[in-house]
Amino acid sequence: MPALADMPVTPDGHTLAWPADQQGLGQSTHLGAVADPGANLSRLGMAAGLDQEEWTRFVAMVRSRLGMELGDLGGEDGP
Repeated sequence: MPALADMPVTPDGHTLAWPADQQGLGQSTHLGAVADPGANLSRLGMAAGLDQEEWTRFVAMVRSRLGMELGDLGGEDGP
C-alpha cells in the first residue's frame, strides 16, 4: 500500500503528493486544486460515520499535518 511522505499545498492553491518508498521520496504527483483533496477528506469523514468529537479530532489532524481546513460537521463546508 503506498504511503504519502508529504502533501504540500503550493502558493497558487494546488496540492502535490510525495509518496514514500524504500529509497526515500518518490516522484511528486499533482492531486488537483486544494479544494479537491479537502472535499475528499470531508467525504471520508462522512463515510466513516464520525461523531462530533471524532470529527473535531480529524479536522485538527488534517489541519496540523496538511495545513487544510475542512469545516464543521454537518455544515456547508463539512459533512
